[in-house]
Amino acid sequence: MGAYLLRRLASTVLVFFLITIVVFTLIHLAPGDPIAMQIPPDQYTSATQDFIAAKRHELGLDRALPIQYLTWIGHAFTGDLGLSIVNGRPVSEIIGERIVPTLELMSLGMILAIVIALVFGTWAAVRKNRIVDYVITFFSMLTISTPGFFIGIMAIYLFSVKLKLLPSAGMSTTGVHTTADALKHLILPVTILGLTMSAGLLRFVRGAMISELTADYQRTALAKGLTRGGVVVKHVFRNALIPILTVIAYMIPQLLSGAVLIESVFAWPGMGSMVVDEAAKNDFPVLIAFAMLTAILVLLSNLVADVLYTLVDPRVKLR
Repeated sequence: MGAYLLRRLASTVLVFFLITIVVFTLIHLAPGDPIAMQIPPDQYTSATQDFIAAKRHELGLDRALPIQYLTWIGHAFTGDLGLSIVNGRPVSEIIGERIVPTLELMSLGMILAIVIALVFGTWAAVRKNRIVDYVITFFSMLTISTPGFFIGIMAIYLFSVKLKLLPSAGMSTTGVHTTADALKHLILPVTILGLTMSAGLLRFVRGAMISELTADYQRTALAKGLTRGGVVVKHVFRNALIPILTVIAYMIPQLLSGAVLIESVFAWPGMGSMVVDEAAKNDFPVLIAFAMLTAILVLLSNLVADVLYTLVDPRVKLR
């Protein structure tokens, strides 16, 4: 496994470098000047263009794109992600303030999504073509076909506006700093994120479980005297878990993109709402840092999934 991990890490680093080049180039070639966008149209004067040119020179934006990239990647290796063009703050500081709320939302949402998918997907598979299966399949399809932001808005309208049971935005109530208040603010965004991410995984769990339930070893185990529940838990579920792990690994980066929408709907102060604000201002350094974190998350989640295969099924060998 050691040799395999070294090869995978080497290829992962190479892919990461290629991603940084593509992302850096595309973001810098996007239309709109972040410096000019900060100046209201009614304040343009004859000196405005000179100010913009001087500011671009100060930030190094007037240099050739390859030079800008090499400068950026060199600083990034030291942990310096640059300064925000909009407010002049270090990008690492901005990301540091926003990453904890996002990780909190993503981790809880992922746990909820996995639990929902495994429990209801297995239940639907065991009760294939029965009323329980039809109901679970219907609601999973309904969730898949409904945008997450719409579900979030409807949840706010029902539970916050009408029933007044849960807060509609933010991580806490102004002036209140209790655990109970923080948990109340978590319920809606975590639930909506978990539901929207669980729907596709649930259908995959159902399909994988049905495939394993029809395998010959399952009938053999039953013939040897094992109970139906014992066969499902000890054999069927474990064999179905390998392809499910792949989907979960791919779902982790999707959680980040889902968090972007959920954070915007619920005014959650995480990286999702941050990137929406910074994209409107074309703040290059912040957008590039967010894209790099997303790329790292995608690459690492796939590597972790490969390693988990061997833990779930010893027959799988990494070469």
